[in-house]
Amino acid sequence: MSISLSNQLIIARRLPKALPLSLQLALCLVFLISLALRVWIKVETTHLGYQIAESRQLAAELTAAIAEYQMQISVLKSRSRILGAVADLGLKSANSKQIRKVVIAQRR
Repeated sequence: MSISLSNQLIIARRLPKALPLSLQLALCLVFLISLALRVWIKVETTHLGYQIAESRQLAAELTAAIAEYQMQISVLKSRSRILGAVADLGLKSANSKQIRKVVIAQRR
């Protein structure tokens, strides 16, 4: 199959014309900016993921600390421990002469 010169002219006329250089540069600039924004978004997403992981780890540590402190409070407030401390220190109930009523004046 051969192409005649008359067919080549028709094919040449159908080819799209090239865009002006300024438009090509503008489109390249828009494309590069969009790529840069996409990379920045990925970096920020990764950074936020690390922050979320650190926050979750801190929350787990604080929850464990709260549970430990609540256990210590319950041990320290136990009736048997308090009665043992009273016996060790030789404490006894106060009589009416040892108790004084304190009234705090309120500010006006």
